[in-house]
Amino acid sequence: MNKNNSYTEKEIINGIITENNDVLLYIYKNSFRPVRHLITTNSGNEEDARDIFQEALIILYKKLKSNNLKLYCSVCTFIYSIARLLWLKELKIRGKEVTGYND
Repeated sequence: MNKNNSYTEKEIINGIITENNDVLLYIYKNSFRPVRHLITTNSGNEEDARDIFQEALIILYKKLKSNNLKLYCSVCTFIYSIARLLWLKELKIRGKEVTGYND
């Protein structure tokens, strides 16, 4: 990890593309908590949160690798947004409703 334990958005994006473990750990430490909160307060558990977070990272990775993404928000916001959409889809499959979100 770099000296100040922080990365710019560009460094995060490059770290994802190059599969830099330090950057991936940084993303996990800074982005997982809100995703976990979303899922555990909406009929999910820790395992669901980990699975959805992983799926969101994979989607981000594939889009960045294919050069098919222009981010207009932070990486953390993008991950949360993708995780939210994945979780809404999962809840629909499970026949559950999400609390506190209007779609």
